Amino acid sequence: MVLLIIISIIWIILWYMAKPANDFCNSLNASDDLKLITLKANSFGYSLLKESGGLKVVTRQSSFMSFSCLISIEQGHITNKEVIIGD
Repeated sequence: MVLLIIISIIWIILWYMAKPANDFCNSLNASDDLKLITLKANSFGYSLLKESGGLKVVTRQSSFMSFSCLISIEQGHITNKEVIIGD
């Protein structure tokens, strides 16, 4: 029972920390272009990093991990978006 409580607490903390990245990814439409994505990221104060084939929007940074919305872009429009975790 104690183990279940500990796992639940960790899951809730990680969900809370990842929520901004998840919300940002969900706010993007397939028709959004690079300029609009940049404007949205800057308006929230998020870091924007160019990745091969797309962008990484870092929404949460802490001393031990960060959460990002990884956006794949082809022909100027979004083809895929996902929340990733990194350090």
